[in-house]
Amino acid sequence: MLFRIGAAACGVDFDLHRSLGALVALIEQDGLPIPVGAVAMVAGNDTEFPVGTKGETYLSGLTQSSLVRVSWPGKTCEAKIAFTPSADPLPKLGPLLCEPVAP
Repeated sequence: MLFRIGAAACGVDFDLHRSLGALVALIEQDGLPIPVGAVAMVAGNDTEFPVGTKGETYLSGLTQSSLVRVSWPGKTCEAKIAFTPSADPLPKLGPLLCEPVAP
């Protein structure tokens, strides 16, 4: 993009890329939602996503097959997410089982 101010011009490059995201509901093995305040991370991504009510978290950086690790005091679990990109601006997935793993 090029901006002109009088005779001067300034070029700006916006490094845009499409990120695949979804609102994901996660549950424990007993069927209860992951607790509010837990933190989710998509494998290969350093971003932390907070878990809200009903075990829901907005995750970005998803691929067609993503692994998500969720942690909260005393527990850690992982969920496999199969994601198909769509035109929906906020796809909703789940509830998905988050299986216990060693912290």
